[in-house]
Amino acid sequence: MEINKQKTSIIIADDHELYLDGLVNMFHNEQHYEVLATCRNGNQLIQSTLKYRPDVIITDIHMPEKSGLDAIRDIKKSMPLIGILVLSNLDSEYRIIEALQAGAKGYISKSMSKTDLFDAIEKVKKHEPYLCKSSSSKLTRMIVSHGFHDDAKSHLEIFSPLELQIIQLLCEERTIKEIASTLFKSERTIENHRTKLFEKIKVKSTIGLVVFAVKNGLYKDSK
Repeated sequence: MEINKQKTSIIIADDHELYLDGLVNMFHNEQHYEVLATCRNGNQLIQSTLKYRPDVIITDIHMPEKSGLDAIRDIKKSMPLIGILVLSNLDSEYRIIEALQAGAKGYISKSMSKTDLFDAIEKVKKHEPYLCKSSSSKLTRMIVSHGFHDDAKSHLEIFSPLELQIIQLLCEERTIKEIASTLFKSERTIENHRTKLFEKIKVKSTIGLVVFAVKNGLYKDSK
């Protein structure tokens, strides 16, 4: 198959035939997207991903032969930069954490709107995290419910004022470009600070940083 580089290429994995067919049909009417393959289990997803190397994978969690989570872990070993979006009806706090830890960049509900789905695809394609509103609120509630704010003062002391500003803006899902503009810094400067923050708190992604920030009282919700 010849892949159109002007379109966002996608592979979809779901073992529910009717839902899978409906999702594929929806993309057929969109000129900016191209579905390269559909899969019914995790093994097919791995094989198709290795063959086509899409921009984005959309996958369910529970599938036969190999689960979506196991497939994500395997795919990330050979293609760490691929954008993976988990699409599931199971939006419990722990399922969300599992998906993100496995390597997914986003987690969305099957009941979300088409507009939100396209927004999520564009986010993960650019290596930006995406959580639908219900998932985001569930994740925040789970972290907050554990307390863990006792060390907030000591954590504040290890971050510079600029780092705390960057943490706040990353928690608000701002892009590097937006943060640079807000703080009157270059994008490279912000990227360097983000990398140092990852090293300082021993996380590998912006999602990990957000979890740390909420857990330790560093993020102040401005809404």
